[in-house]
Amino acid sequence: MQALYYAVPEDRNASKIRQNIEEAMPEAHIECHTTVGGLKDRLLRGLDKKTVVVVSITSEEDLIDTYFIQHLLSKVFLIVLLPDRERHTVAMGHRLHPYFICCTDDGLARLAEVLKSIARHERPPEPTAPFRNPFEAVMPTNRTGVQHDVRIGAAA
Repeated sequence: MQALYYAVPEDRNASKIRQNIEEAMPEAHIECHTTVGGLKDRLLRGLDKKTVVVVSITSEEDLIDTYFIQHLLSKVFLIVLLPDRERHTVAMGHRLHPYFICCTDDGLARLAEVLKSIARHERPPEPTAPFRNPFEAVMPTNRTGVQHDVRIGAAA
């Protein structure tokens, strides 16, 4: 198992997040990246079959930069830690199609639980209500004959 972690050097939660990853996934090889470019380069190289990527977003710029590499994040178990619960921030976070999304101010307590669940069951636990996709009310419902993607439900 492999765990990639992205956080800018100014992220005040970086050490706590890394500690959560180390405790929840002691057998994983952990790599830390401080730029989106560094994370992108790593994602372009070979990945283990079971790779978890934890992205700690601290600003709108981080979120936009991460959005531009979303095609590389589609092959991994992505966990996104957002800086706030503002509607546009949560909506943009959902555009990354994460397996789990939470806020850094209170989501760090759940991070270890989420990582353990992914390590054991290859799926995250059910999401919490504040991070439901704000646009799900205008999204089409699952119609007969259309397969439902479980990952979207887990991240929403």
